[in-house]
Amino acid sequence: MMHILHIVYSLVPGQYFGGVPKMAFELACAQARLGHRVSIYTTNINGPHHFPLPSTPLRVHFGPIEVYYFPAQKYGVFFSNSLRHYLHQYGATFDAIHTHNTYHPLNQYARQTAARQAIPLFYHTHGCFNPISLHQGFWKAIKKRLYLQLWEYPGLRRATGIFVNTEAEQQEIKKRIPQATVYELANGVAPPPRQCSKTSGPIVLVTLSRIHPCKGLHYLIEALHKLPQDHLCLKIIGDFQQDRAYTHRLQERIRAWGLTDKIKFLGHLNEPQKYEQLCNADIYCQFSESEGTSLSILEAMSVGLCCVVSEGCSMHQAATHHALLACKNGDIQDIVERLLLVVQNSEYRRSMGIKAQQYILQHHGWDRLAAKVMAHYPHNSNH
Repeated sequence: MMHILHIVYSLVPGQYFGGVPKMAFELACAQARLGHRVSIYTTNINGPHHFPLPSTPLRVHFGPIEVYYFPAQKYGVFFSNSLRHYLHQYGATFDAIHTHNTYHPLNQYARQTAARQAIPLFYHTHGCFNPISLHQGFWKAIKKRLYLQLWEYPGLRRATGIFVNTEAEQQEIKKRIPQATVYELANGVAPPPRQCSKTSGPIVLVTLSRIHPCKGLHYLIEALHKLPQDHLCLKIIGDFQQDRAYTHRLQERIRAWGLTDKIKFLGHLNEPQKYEQLCNADIYCQFSESEGTSLSILEAMSVGLCCVVSEGCSMHQAATHHALLACKNGDIQDIVERLLLVVQNSEYRRSMGIKAQQYILQHHGWDRLAAKVMAHYPHNSNH
C-alpha cells in the first residue's frame, strides 16, 4: 500500500468550479479503491468563494479520502503559506506527491518538498501545454512563457513523471524538456448518477463550460440562428459573471437575432443540478478552440447524450469510433450541417448516445485509468 498526496488549488466535492478539481478528486478516489491511502491538500477558495476554516488545516473525510483545507489568497494565482509550511513539515510521510496546479505557486511548494526529502514527484498538466493554448494571444502567450520558464520548467525537469491528456501536449513538453518522462493519460469520468431520460418536448441543446471566447459559445449561438428554430432551445451552463464583456457580447447577438426566448443562461450548477440538465437534454454541444480532453463532453457521453463538438476538443478517438460528431474549428457551415443531421433524426441521436456510453465504459473509467497511473508510481513504499 502506498501513501499518496494530491495537491490541487481548489476542491469541494459536488460543488466543482472547473474540471481539474473534479478530476483530481476522482483519481484519488479510484486510487483508494485500489487499496492505497490517499490524501489531498487544497485551499479554502472555491470559484469566487472563500469559506472560513475553524482550524488550520481543516481535515475532512470524504469516504476513504482525507482532504486538508488551508487558508489561501488568490491574486490571479493561488498562494498558501500554511499549505507550504505543512507540506514541508509532513511531506516525508508520503510515497508520492501528485500535483495538479500548472500556473499556480502550489506546484513550486510540491517541487521544493520533493527535492528536499527525495520524494517522487508527478505533475498533471490537464491540457495546459496544449500548443494552441500556449500560443493564444500575444501578451497572454508572453506571460505564459515567462511563468513557465521561471517557475514551471524547473519542476517539470525535476519530476519523476508528467501526465498529459493528448499526444500534442506530450510533444510540446518533450520539445522544451527533452529529458522529461511524459505519460499520455485520458481524462476519466465516474459512473453518472442517472441516465438520459428525455423522450418528448422541444429538442434541447445544452452546453457546459467556462463562458469564455476560447470555448466557442459564439459559434453555437450563430449556428442556432441558422437552424430551423421552431422546436429548438439552448441551455447554457456556466458562470456568466466570469467574463462579463464576453457574456454581454453574446447577449447582444442573441437579442439581435431574435433568440431571447430560445436561449437560457442557467449559471453555475452543482453536480446534481448539472446532471439533471444533461439527462433532460437531447444534444450536447461544445465548440472550443482548444481542450485537453473536455470533462463536460465525457460527462454528457456517460449519460447517453448525442454530442456534437469541435475538433479542438481533442476527442478524435471518440469521433473515429462514431461515439460523437466532430466539426472543423470555427467552421459555421460544418457546425450547422452536423447539428441539422442530429436535430432532424431522433433515431440517429439515440444510436449516437448508446455508442457514446459504450465508448466511455471502454476508455474513460477511472478505475482503469488509476491503475495506469499506479503503474508509473514507484513501488518501494514503506507504508
